[in-house]
Amino acid sequence: MLNQRRVRKNLRQLRYNFVNAAINLNVEDAAREFIHHGEIKPGLLNRIEMVIRAYDPCIKRATRLDGKGLRVEIRDNKGSLLKIL
Repeated sequence: MLNQRRVRKNLRQLRYNFVNAAINLNVEDAAREFIHHGEIKPGLLNRIEMVIRAYDPCIKRATRLDGKGLRVEIRDNKGSLLKIL
């Protein structure tokens, strides 16, 4: 019984890690498409919301309930904050 619980917990964590990795790759693709030479083309925030909703359809409503909405931080390759959307 204990081993079955541990296996289920590990599988949930594995699925969670897989989904997070997939979201990160899709957001990175969007950034490559919409950010060039420090300029952010219109539509980046919409694309990121689309990516997130593809994996979790309720996330948009959940982020709006806290009154803050979606916050996107644009960072350079060293991790320095360049802009907040």
